[in-house]
Amino acid sequence: MNYYNMEKHLVKYCCCYSSFFFLFNVIATYYYNDKLYMYLSLLLFSTSIMYHCNYTNYTYICDKIAIILFVIYGGYILYKKRNNNKIASMLILTLFISTIYLYYYGYYYNKYVFSKRKIESNLYHSLMHFIASVGHILIVIV
Repeated sequence: MNYYNMEKHLVKYCCCYSSFFFLFNVIATYYYNDKLYMYLSLLLFSTSIMYHCNYTNYTYICDKIAIILFVIYGGYILYKKRNNNKIASMLILTLFISTIYLYYYGYYYNKYVFSKRKIESNLYHSLMHFIASVGHILIVIV
């Protein structure tokens, strides 16, 4: 595979590859014995792989449902732990707000995740996968 074909491949599939960050959430939630969070993490990983490797309306809807369930349950766990560690909670909220910013601000201004340049869009989306994964791992371990 030459450099040009490799670059095209990475541009097309970097979001698919970055979905593997969610496996760290599966491992963390398994280790900390939160079965529901583990299954939601596994669901999110699966739907993210399906969507980013095969863009269809069906995989889009499945991925959005998994994202919503994952975020709601993560928020619930964070709410239950709210008195444990204020600094960690602020970091988690900052990570959450940064994903909202990348997505919704980007949508409104055609930037970041919604950039017209596909490589930029996919790289920011991959960054969002990383930020979300780290934030949810922090929810579990704090």
